[in-house]
Amino acid sequence: MALSQTMQKTLQEYIDLDFLDELSAPKQKKDGNFYSIYTAELQPEYASLAADRTSIILKEISPEQAAIYEKLSTVWNPYTEAVFGVVSADNQFISINEFIRKPVCLKYSSRRLAEKRSLSLEDYINEYGCLSETEDLIFLIQLCIGLESIASLSFVHGDVAPQNILLTDRLSALTDPYRHISGLHQKICCKLIDFDITSRFKNENHMVTVIAGTNPYAAPEILDFKNPTDRVDIYSLGCVLAFMIAGKSPKKISPEALRRKCSKKIRRIIFKCTADYSKRYKKLSALRRDLEKLLAATAPPKNLPLSHIPVFRTATPLKATIISALCGFLILLLASLFH
Repeated sequence: MALSQTMQKTLQEYIDLDFLDELSAPKQKKDGNFYSIYTAELQPEYASLAADRTSIILKEISPEQAAIYEKLSTVWNPYTEAVFGVVSADNQFISINEFIRKPVCLKYSSRRLAEKRSLSLEDYINEYGCLSETEDLIFLIQLCIGLESIASLSFVHGDVAPQNILLTDRLSALTDPYRHISGLHQKICCKLIDFDITSRFKNENHMVTVIAGTNPYAAPEILDFKNPTDRVDIYSLGCVLAFMIAGKSPKKISPEALRRKCSKKIRRIIFKCTADYSKRYKKLSALRRDLEKLLAATAPPKNLPLSHIPVFRTATPLKATIISALCGFLILLLASLFH
C-alpha cells in the first residue's frame, strides 16, 4: 500500500520525506494486503534516535501487528532491532524501526554484498564460511539475551532464522563480557529482526491457525498447528547454531555429518534445543546458562596487564620501564641466592 496523504503529513514531523526510499518490493500478508518497507532520514531534532544519526526503517504493518510493535517499543535490547514507535493515520499503520547497517569492518569481495545495505548471518556464512565454536557460542548468547527481552513481554518471536539475524558494528566493546576472547564478536554483534509473526505465549492446548516461520528452522509444533510457546524460539536457536557450525539446518544435515563438524558438548546443546517438545529446554535462561558454562570452559584465560597491578596503575611509561627493570633485577638476585 502506498502511504496516504494523511500518513505522509503525520510522518513529516519526524521524517524528511525527500529521502524516502522503498527498501523492498511490497509483500502480500495473510490479510490479502500488500505491505512495503521504506528507508528514510530523520528530521534533525530526532536524529539522536538512530544509531547512525540519520537512517531508520518505516514498515507498513497490519492493525493486528500494530499492538505488538507498540509493545515492543517499550523495551530496548542491544541484540534486537529497536522499535521506536507506531504511527497511524487513515487506518494505515507504520512502525518506525532501527536501520541496521552492515559492518564497515568487513571487506566485501562480491559485488552482491558490496551493494547490499545490510548483512544477514546467512549472507555472512555463505560468503565467508562457518564461524569458530567460540564465536558461535557468543553469538547464540547474544540471541538468547535478545529473545529474553521479547519473552519478558510474553511474546514468541516465531521466525528465528539466519536471514532474520543481521550483523552490524558493535557500538562499544567495553560492555562486552567476552572482549578478552579474540574473534569476530569483538567488532561485530548480531541483531534479531522481523517481528511480523511475533505473538503472545499460548497455553498448551492452544492451536495456531497459520503455518508460520522459516521451515528449516521452525519448530515441529508450529508446523503441526500447536503449542506456540517460547520453546518454539529455543528450537530455532538450535537450528541456527547448527547453521553457524555446518552451514545447514539440522533438518538438512545428518547426525554423522554434524558430528564431524563440532564437539560433543556443542552437539548436546543442539540436540537438546531441537528435541521433542517435552525434552527441550524449557526456558531461554536455562539455554543461556549452558552456553555460558561451555564458553567459560573453552575460552582462554584473561590476560592480566601490568596496569592491574597497583604500582603500575598510575606510572608513566618511563617509570613503568624502570620498575619493570628493577623487578627483573630482584628476581635474578633472588634466584642466585637460592642456588
